[in-house]
Amino acid sequence: MKLSAKKNELIKAIRCMTFPKSKLLIEATDSAVKLSSSDDTVVIKSQVDADVHQSGKCCVSTPIILEILSKLRGDVVELGVKENKICIKGHGKQSIVVATLDVDSFPFQLNEPDSWYFTISTEVMKRAFKKTSHSITVEKVANALKGLRIKADGSTVTFTGCDTKQFAMYSTEIPSEEHFEAIIPKEHLKLVENILIEKEISFTVSNNFGVFATENHILYTRLIDEKYPPAQALLDKSLKCQVQVDTSELIKSIELAEITANKESKGVKAVKIKTVDGGIEVVARNELGNTTDFISAETNGEEITNVYDSSYLIHALKAADMSSVKLGFVDKNAPLIINGESGSFVVGAVLTREVS
Repeated sequence: MKLSAKKNELIKAIRCMTFPKSKLLIEATDSAVKLSSSDDTVVIKSQVDADVHQSGKCCVSTPIILEILSKLRGDVVELGVKENKICIKGHGKQSIVVATLDVDSFPFQLNEPDSWYFTISTEVMKRAFKKTSHSITVEKVANALKGLRIKADGSTVTFTGCDTKQFAMYSTEIPSEEHFEAIIPKEHLKLVENILIEKEISFTVSNNFGVFATENHILYTRLIDEKYPPAQALLDKSLKCQVQVDTSELIKSIELAEITANKESKGVKAVKIKTVDGGIEVVARNELGNTTDFISAETNGEEITNVYDSSYLIHALKAADMSSVKLGFVDKNAPLIINGESGSFVVGAVLTREVS
């Protein structure tokens, strides 16, 4: 194999394909070099224009090849393979030789899907991840909850994250009628975010892989093959009190209360929220001292007092991304429902002694 290509184009493509223990399959054919990066659970593909002098293929460590390219001088680099070694040349007499890996050790050879479930703006996909990923964890939860659920029901696709203590959901319209459900592992969401550098992204499911494609990259992630629990039912609960409140003011109040919040087990910072006529009270107390605040707001319903983890409240309020949000109080020691732009969030109550 022997080829030359623009260094920055290779770096741009490979940077989005680099993750721990990933292997890069380089295939030189015709006037392009095909790139595939993978471990045992995910595959990312791309292609870069190149002057191919001799076709062939090799396998190398993705992080190592990216580091080499980033440190070479010149606009164009040459790659050549001989006797299980790859030589990469930069400007002038600059070159580096490293051992290649066994091509047969590359985990997957996957074909591009024939059709896609939907294509949306990458900005919408970024927004969906931003609003939901904070509520996903991989520790002490059922396997189904260790990822982001993407579900289409007609012309609406919904993104859902839940860790039993908090819940986040974001919905957007898609241009076709689709019905499917897939769970993307949390650890692969960052890899998807890395390829969101074009205008649009497409998605489909093929052979138990979730497949994301932009103009220059295709990412295959092995799905979590589990049944997602009916977490969305949390949004159907009847409310005893509703409050419309300024989001920024509420976040600042909770952040202040965190200073004197009592730390419960597992790092929970307990902050009391109480609905009263004309607003809500935010209270926190620990051995350091106490914090009390009142925020004017539109309230409708009974007086409700609950304790919540301040971190979960702040995550949800920031993810709502609105100047004001509607808080829905279900009951004593019951979850808080927060409704924002195209998204809904639920924060579970902390069962603790009263924060006075």
